[in-house]
Parts: sequence; C-alpha cells; structure tokens
Amino acid sequence: HGWDYRRLVCQHAKVTLEKELSFTMDKIAANFSNYSAWHYRSSLLPKVHPGSREGTVKEDVLLEEYSLVQNATFTDPGDQSGWFYHRWLTGREKPALDFLLLYISKETRTVTLHLTQQIRIQEVELTVRMNGVPLSLGYGMLPDTLLCSPLWYADIPGDALVGDCDNEWKATVRSLDGTEAHADLSVKASEQKARFTGNIPRNHLFSCELSAARTSVVGRKETTKVVDQATNTNWSPKTSGRCSRACCL
Repeated sequence: HGWDYRRLVCQHAKVTLEKELSFTMDKIAANFSNYSAWHYRSSLLPKVHPGSREGTVKEDVLLEEYSLVQNATFTDPGDQSGWFYHRWLTGREKPALDFLLLYISKETRTVTLHLTQQIRIQEVELTVRMNGVPLSLGYGMLPDTLLCSPLWYADIPGDALVGDCDNEWKATVRSLDGTEAHADLSVKASEQKARFTGNIPRNHLFSCELSAARTSVVGRKETTKVVDQATNTNWSPKTSGRCSRACCL
C-alpha cells in the first residue's frame, strides 16, 4: 500500500510526525473522501498531541478535529470516510461493561436490556432473576444488527407474572474475561412498567476523553445537526432514526 511505503520512507528520512500530520490535512482538504488520510491522521494524533494517559489525545485537539470532520460530513453526508473518522473521535475508548437500562413491561410481558458494549449473546452469560429465581429467556435484538448488539429483549414467561405482589428483578451479565455487571429493579404490584437506568452518566459514553461539560455541549450540537441533516437529505427514515438515537445515548 502506498501509505505504508510512505511511512517507511518518512521514518528513514527523519520526517517529523508534525509534518506528516500537516500532510494529512493537505490531502483531506483536497479530497474529503481520502479514507487513508483520515486513518493516518487518527494514528498520528495520539503521538503528536498526547493526552494525560497513554493512547489518548488532548481535549482541545479532539474538539478541533470534531469541527474538521463536521465540515466533511455535512459537505458530503453520503461519503463514509468522514463518518468513520467521526466515529473514532466520538468513541475513543471502550466503556466498561455495565447496564444502561433494565426495563420491565407487564403490559407487553417483555424485559429489555441495554448495555454499554455490543455483545454476542453466545459469548456472555446473561441472566435475569425474579425474586431470586432465574428465568428461562430467549433473547432477541433489533433487525440488521448482525448478531452483535448492545440492546436485547426477551418475552417474560407466562407464569412469571402470576399473582398480585411486588417483585424484585436482577439482571447479570458476565463476559468471557470475568467482567461482571448487575442491574437491580423493584417492580410494585401496582406498576405496569418500571426501569433501572444504570450507573454511568450518559455524557460519559460520548467520549471518555472529553470532560463532562464539553461532552454535553458537543452531544447536544450533534443531535440537532444530525436531525437537521436527516430532514434536508434523502436519508431513509430508518437511517435517520438510527443516527438520532445514537446521538441521544
């Protein structure tokens, strides 16, 4: 690949990383669709502008990059190169495995589980207990999620909701490396639905490298602009809905 050869030549020629970062900007300015330039830029930023922890990037630089990629995505929203870089910027670190939502609905007799990470149901141990008794559940997910999803749902067995009494629900997920997370929820007899909304602030999921205040501001701007973009382009309702939902997490 030409870019790999360039990196080799630059290494032997003692070309500085700062000059290479500037070179990627020239290539991106000439063509927003230059995926290789975006990718090379993502590998250079942690080295040229390192954050407080290894592999991270300074907050001010991340915000500048966010403005840069916005110009690309709104100039040509159909091009994937800018969107891949956008995703890299807004998801710089993988959040710890935890529950964002445990939702019980007596009306639809369903339990919904939303996690901080995408999982394959075959690769984790996911259990739901009611009053200490594990339920036998067949989990499903949204269409088009290719077997890996952060959002799962299941039908509650018919005999589980018999009787008029309060119930204690507990969901547990355990990954292959032994990481474990729990969600506890009390559902009163008079309630038709109840939810546990997790322990992780939602703005921390936008980017673990941005401060909570700046993340909140960027998140609100992102939601507004994506909705506007969906309105003014030919995106399908499904695409618009998925983008809007992702911005609101």
